[in-house]
Amino acid sequence: MNIFTQGLETERMYLVPLHEKYTEDMFQGLDEEVTKYMTVSPYNDISLLPELETRVTKTLQEIKEHKKIVLAGIHKESSEFLGVFSIS
Repeated sequence: MNIFTQGLETERMYLVPLHEKYTEDMFQGLDEEVTKYMTVSPYNDISLLPELETRVTKTLQEIKEHKKIVLAGIHKESSEFLGVFSIS
């Protein structure tokens, strides 16, 4: 199995390859509380959305080059976006 293209499945969630369609969910979730111990700053202003879109595009290229593994967590029952999981 290739997790770069197929992802993983757990009892309660799907871990799927990162995709541009999750950018808005990521934007909404990267607030001050979530980013407190992260190297990324909170995205608390809509004017910062293009910056996040650029980061996602760069990350997608790194995934294609097999430099990173980045998966989005999706709740099985509700299809709710849970977050992003990365291995560099």
